[in-house]
This record gives sequence, C-alpha cells and structure tokens, in this order.
Amino acid sequence: MHMIIIALDYKNTKQPLTSTVDGRNMEELARASGVNDVRTLYDEQATIENVERLVKDTGSACGPDDYFVFYFAGHGTNMSDETGDEEDGEDEAFCFVTPDGSICNESTMTDDTFAELLQKAIPKKTHILILTDCCHSGSIADLTKEAWDRRRAGSMSISGCLDDQESGDMGKGGIFTQSMLLAIDKLRRKGQLDFSVGKLFNAILREDEKTFNATQTISIHYSRTLEPKDLAWPLVPIGLYEAPLRKAQASGALRNAQITFRGVDDDTGVPDDLTAWAKANGVDLDGDLSDPELEDGWKPYKKRADEITEALEDED
Repeated sequence: MHMIIIALDYKNTKQPLTSTVDGRNMEELARASGVNDVRTLYDEQATIENVERLVKDTGSACGPDDYFVFYFAGHGTNMSDETGDEEDGEDEAFCFVTPDGSICNESTMTDDTFAELLQKAIPKKTHILILTDCCHSGSIADLTKEAWDRRRAGSMSISGCLDDQESGDMGKGGIFTQSMLLAIDKLRRKGQLDFSVGKLFNAILREDEKTFNATQTISIHYSRTLEPKDLAWPLVPIGLYEAPLRKAQASGALRNAQITFRGVDDDTGVPDDLTAWAKANGVDLDGDLSDPELEDGWKPYKKRADEITEALEDED
C-alpha cells in the first residue's frame, strides 16, 4: 500500500482548523496497519506543485493490485465550472496553499484537475482510495464519469459531506475522520481483520450518527469497475488499536467541543438522512449494527440515491 496524507491548519488565515490532528492520527493508523510507504505534506508544504509532484512520485511506485490511498484534511470549496461538465454549474476544489500559507484561486485544485492527475499518475491496475475530510468534497474525483471505466482496478472515495455541504471541525480534528477511526477501532475489537470498503462505510455512518448527530452527510462514490462490497478495506490495524475518539471520551476531552466548518464560504448544509435510511431498511440504530447490516446496508442507501438522480433527470 502507498499512502499520501495531506493536512492543513491554515494558521496564517482567518479560518484556522485542526486538520493536522487528523493527519497525525492517520499516520498512527497507517503504522498500526503495517504500511511502510506513507508520504506526508503538512501546512505550508501543501502547495499545488508539491501535491502534484508527490502524487506522481507515489504513482510511480504502485504496481498491479496495490492500493494508492489519498487522504486530505483541510478546507474545500466550490468554484465556477469552466468546462461545463457539472450539472450544478460548480466544480469542487481542494484548498491548498501558497508557500507563505495563504489561500487564493491559484492555490486551489479543482475536481477536474485532481481526477486527471490521478488517472495519469496511478497505474490502471492499482486500486485507488480517496478519503477527504473537507467541505464540498462529495464528488471530488468525479468517479462516476466514463474516464474511470477504463481502469481495471477499483476506484472509490469516502467524503465527509456532499458537494453542497460543509464538514465539521471539532477543535480536535474532523467529525468524519474521528468517526472513521472509531469505526475501524470497533470492527478490529470484534476480531475482524478483513472487511470491505462498503462495510466500513456503514460503520462510519453509524458512529457519526451515534456520536455527533452531524448535519453533514458522509458519502461514498465509486467507479463502475468494483462496488464497495467487493473491495477490501486496506487500513486494518495488525495489533491492538485505540481510536483517538475513544481516548478523548475516556478523558472527557470532548466536552463542550466547538464545531467549525472546513469550507471557505457560509453554506449551512442539509440534515443527515441516516435515521430515515435506517427506518426504511429496518436497521436498529439503538445498538451496534450487525455484520449483515453493515455489509449490505450501503446498497439500499445507493439505490435511493440513484432513484433520486433518475427522478431529477426525468424532470429535465
């Protein structure tokens, strides 16, 4: 496995975050999972030029059936779509920085540019997993577009929110990342060493709803090559692992946490529909989800999303 971790706190801006906490936590998970190839960019290191160089260098080390994992924690934004390929007229974009740590239009990378970078740099037989804890990142890699169908390996992304939403920063890291690490912790404590991306996604939804009841909708996107239930989740701790959130809960460090958002605008987002999904599919949210519910639950979740998309297309 080959992993890139990028995290920015934007200390020299008016909208600072605690994303580097997430970056260090992901480094800890990678070490616990036996990952040897972990490459990082923090704060002022995360310029567009450095990101592009790091992706290309990492891609050159990837082989068939390897995993390329891209993790980003920081600000995300919406920008005017210049190519006409976005139905809502807006591109999603990562907010990287200039060498002095500031944000400007020239320091952002749109979803079009990001997708093209990955498609060129990562071999077609290498699995791609994208994890984004930032605002407006639901479709940050445009994985549903036909260009991804030419790849022979699975390409998937799990995002902290939808394109029109914001991801929460609780002052000790991001809601999505903390939920993900807690879900991995719980699955590992159950003795599970092998589970799918789809199963973990549903476990993340469960922890997000149970712990934060957040307004952001953690989402999953993937190319048509493989479905989430068919691709193994690669970051599984080999030995004992304790999620940062479990440690914080034990110490009381989460009390009165102040939530800010990982975007550079004032969008308020929309309510999380996990409770309605659970009720419609007979899932009991009062207790931990059973293995079949975790493994299969994402399918009706996606089915409903597809139905909504089809209805909108019919209206057009």
